Amino acid sequence: MNQLYDTDMTHISDCFDNCSGRERKPEVGTGAEFMERANWNNRPYGNDARESSESQISFYKYSSSKCTLLVLLITVTLILLLLIVAIVVLFALKVVVLQSGNDLDNSTSTLSTQFLPRPVTTVTPSLSWTSSIQVTPVIPSIVPTRPSTTTTVRTTPVLLTQIFDCQLYIKNQANPSYNLNTSFEYQQASQMIFNALTRMLSGTSVKQNLEKVTILRLTNSGDDLLVRFEIKLQTPNQRTANVELLRNIFQSNMFLLKNLLNQIEIDETRLSIV
Repeated sequence: MNQLYDTDMTHISDCFDNCSGRERKPEVGTGAEFMERANWNNRPYGNDARESSESQISFYKYSSSKCTLLVLLITVTLILLLLIVAIVVLFALKVVVLQSGNDLDNSTSTLSTQFLPRPVTTVTPSLSWTSSIQVTPVIPSIVPTRPSTTTTVRTTPVLLTQIFDCQLYIKNQANPSYNLNTSFEYQQASQMIFNALTRMLSGTSVKQNLEKVTILRLTNSGDDLLVRFEIKLQTPNQRTANVELLRNIFQSNMFLLKNLLNQIEIDETRLSIV
């Protein structure tokens, strides 16, 4: 009965303390009294933890950085070992030789003296007390003689001018207009005959020596037309042209000459070349 009464009184006292706002001291020797003495009530246990990206610790990041440092340390160690081994091998093969300062100066002076030009020494005759003169023999220099060159002068051949008077008869081509050499028909016929003769001779063996063809005169001869013309050739004196050569040229090219004159008839029997 007394225990129940104490419980009720404790409950009533708690309610009174809560209603009056007065803090209730915990009992001595309890856990609440220990927590109060340790000031646990002022610690932010009930507050949400603030996340900070700067102070946050990541175990994965720590382990990754540690591995990276370990790999770099191993790599540097291997490079140093390889460098030491290479230096030892070079010394063993005598590829690298250490020289002292004196040896280095001697080698430098040796190299410099090798590339210096040698001084020119002149031998002068020295007169001794016994009046003996030492003379250095002088070897005469032999100048090579150039072979004589002969120049050949080319002689240009002398060209001879040859003029051949020629005449031919064109059948059934007489025209009263040809009696006047200033008429249009006369000039037209002369130009046509000149072009035909020049073209025919340009395709023969005398084309290189042909200088010009000149129409001298057109004259009516009955029903035929007499054409007088001259051929001027420049030929070397060793190979002069002759009448027979020109006659053969005309006879072999008479068909071409007729075609060039619009298929007219030419009396080959009265062809004259002088």
